[in-house]
Amino acid sequence: MSTNGPEAKAELSSRRQALASIALMGSGAFLGSSNCMPANAALKDYLLPGQDEVIEVSMTLGSTDGKYVFQPNTLELTQGKIYKLKLNNPSTSTHYFTALEFASKIYTVLVLAGDPPAEVKGAISEVALKAGGSATWVLMPLKPGKYPLRCTVKGHTEGGMVGTIIVSKA
Repeated sequence: MSTNGPEAKAELSSRRQALASIALMGSGAFLGSSNCMPANAALKDYLLPGQDEVIEVSMTLGSTDGKYVFQPNTLELTQGKIYKLKLNNPSTSTHYFTALEFASKIYTVLVLAGDPPAEVKGAISEVALKAGGSATWVLMPLKPGKYPLRCTVKGHTEGGMVGTIIVSKA
């Protein structure tokens, strides 16, 4: 990818606009600061104009009968919208949600994992879910495109644990 072409400039502009909008919204405090509301209650502070609610999307990694699958195997998202991606692993194996190209084209608001949930912040490139585990990834796609998804546990990609994330233009 060229760092000087129109696509690179448009991507940088979109990313800057999204990050600037997020930084200026709501209470003026980011999730995790000591004077901020609990994480789930504060999510509405991150919505951009034109979005009334955080959009919930769920995906299951693996299955109770041991199949290497993502259900659904395609996620369809829209650029600039905030999503709460709920990941669940009902199987007896560890599975990874790995979408490196996608991860570099999103803004992660937070990841909730564990009980009680711990907040994970910053750049996220993959999420590992142990057997029976779950996590919630709150994110905003910044760049339209079609991104590959796979489980990087040895043998799982080859066993068919692949999918696609499609981000459409706003």
